[in-house]
Amino acid sequence: MIGFGKLGGREITFNSDLDIIFASSGEVTEEDTKVAERLLRLLISYTREGTAYRVDMRLRPDGTKGTLVSPMASFRDYYSKNAAFWEFQALLKARPIAGDKKAGQCFLDMAKNILITYGSSISASDVRGMRERIQKELAKETAGYDIKLGYGGIEELEFTVQYLQLRNCAKYPSILVQNTLDAIKRLRLAGIINQPHAESMKGAYIFYRTIESYLRLRGRDILKKDDENILIAAAEFLGFRSKDEFLQCLEGTRKGVRDVYDIYV
Repeated sequence: MIGFGKLGGREITFNSDLDIIFASSGEVTEEDTKVAERLLRLLISYTREGTAYRVDMRLRPDGTKGTLVSPMASFRDYYSKNAAFWEFQALLKARPIAGDKKAGQCFLDMAKNILITYGSSISASDVRGMRERIQKELAKETAGYDIKLGYGGIEELEFTVQYLQLRNCAKYPSILVQNTLDAIKRLRLAGIINQPHAESMKGAYIFYRTIESYLRLRGRDILKKDDENILIAAAEFLGFRSKDEFLQCLEGTRKGVRDVYDIYV
């Protein structure tokens, strides 16, 4: 079993989805499929206590139309012929999380070879185009601050990091790590980003993920500008003296993330 997204990066927070796929080092057997089905039932079945997790398996070859368990060769073939550029971004987060260790390492080695081979072909215009579409179509900023998808938010920071990983991994394979903070550190050590930008990105990421976790605990997905109680409570939770000081820091962080994005992407 291979984890992607926040699971792959060891970055899960409250109410996170699990992005997973099932891969086999050889031909897929009936038993392989049965084991995968049983595991999925355990994860998503509704009980009196609710469900354990929401599971997303759309990252397997051919998405929802693909088989539940796929042979390793089909992944290699898919990424070499049919993958969109954003699927290489997603592959950066791939990490074996359960099952046969040898097969998991085989998948990880395959993923690194694919990224080194095709990563440098990813263009900044593709990344910027995708980012602009997401901000325009999905970000919820009309009533507040969308920490995840909005201007200068988590995704913008992650897009910057992932673009730099893809463009430079052939020369610096050590930057191929799943965790965002680890990737920022390694990009700095490789000389791809400078120290001030590395510190700015690290601080912004920790700040945003803390806000995101707090909002999820309170049943929110954005910071609404007219939600006075949440703004005050969030400011206090994060150690600010006032709501205004918190919002000033938030605005500065958003601008800082956008500035770094504009420099590197």
